[in-house]
Amino acid sequence: MSSSPSSSTSTANLSSSTTTITPFSNIVSIKLTADNYPIWKAQLVPCFRGQELYGYLDGTSKIPPQTIAAPHPYTGATTQIPNSAHTQWVRWDNLILSILSQPLKCDDVISYVLAGLGHEYDSFVSSIYARTDHVTLEEVYSWLIVTESCLNRNHLFAHTSLAKANVVQR
Repeated sequence: MSSSPSSSTSTANLSSSTTTITPFSNIVSIKLTADNYPIWKAQLVPCFRGQELYGYLDGTSKIPPQTIAAPHPYTGATTQIPNSAHTQWVRWDNLILSILSQPLKCDDVISYVLAGLGHEYDSFVSSIYARTDHVTLEEVYSWLIVTESCLNRNHLFAHTSLAKANVVQR
């Protein structure tokens, strides 16, 4: 595996093919914490699956043994030699750990959050994008909580009004 200092793209040989990992810093803008797991998962799981690295996260990619048995070239006796698959696995595991510790940009998180909202939030999304001043993630979060509260109240009011209309008709 090689990594250039000017880029976060890494290359490694898996089996006989060369795999290039795209820069995750373009995708992930926050570190994983107990409070942001859903956002983190929504951003990273498709990336890791697309890079065929998800097995390192879910445990299906098992660490190979450090050594393997191989016949000695002259005597034929079995000896233990370093397992290159183990070395490669450790490199990929360390790369994934370094990717997970990279912070995401707040603007990217805001974009992902807004893109993931349902149609009932369209006016909210439009109002955020229409702003000319910079908004923080904390501001968007608080406005989203208020908007969600209003939507829930309106939804409850609509059901209460419908129930009253049914009672009046009888």
